[in-house]
Amino acid sequence: MPEAEDKTEDSKEADRVFKIAESGQIDDVYFNGFANGLSHGDVRIVLTLNGQPNLSLNCSYTVAKTLALKLAVIVQTLENVTGTQILTTEDVARALQSKKV
Repeated sequence: MPEAEDKTEDSKEADRVFKIAESGQIDDVYFNGFANGLSHGDVRIVLTLNGQPNLSLNCSYTVAKTLALKLAVIVQTLENVTGTQILTTEDVARALQSKKV
């Protein structure tokens, strides 16, 4: 891991936030689905667990777009490293439907 002075401010902030999360000082929420929508000023993301609402997140459009881009980078990195394309939930649902599973 690079020395602290070699890290960007974003990287330092990420390290700080992850350290807090790993310490158990904040709740850890698992989800396996979500619903999202928008209003005239914000985006709402409702995380679900087995189809049941679990947590609601509200954020600005700017934060939503930044989150989307950063999540895409994470998934792309995983796909590149593993040589595997990660399926979306819609892809899985279509495949199951086509096979009548």
